[in-house]
Amino acid sequence: MAFGPKVTVTLERYTQTITGTGSPSNVYNPVRTLRGTLQPVRGSRAAQFDRMGITADYEFTMDKQPALSITERDRIRLGTRYFTITWKEDPMERGRYTTLFLQELKREQMES
Repeated sequence: MAFGPKVTVTLERYTQTITGTGSPSNVYNPVRTLRGTLQPVRGSRAAQFDRMGITADYEFTMDKQPALSITERDRIRLGTRYFTITWKEDPMERGRYTTLFLQELKREQMES
């Protein structure tokens, strides 16, 4: 499995709330903290994915989290850095680990 220093990240879920004026507001709310290894993706891993056009900058590998569903609409926060989830997989298909492939959000992308 992934070796290296463990980091603690926060899983944030996209939700839509209604403001006091009655207009919708889209926000990310923290769901849970996760502990695992975060490492850069080396080379082109596009051939592994079932869908074309998926790119990833980092992969985050963690133990399987029971009763937690992670979707591609969620995002990961590490300090002041934010990552979108581009792909999720069970590397050995044994239900022991989960690998999230992440793409780092730039400041310009977050403001738009």
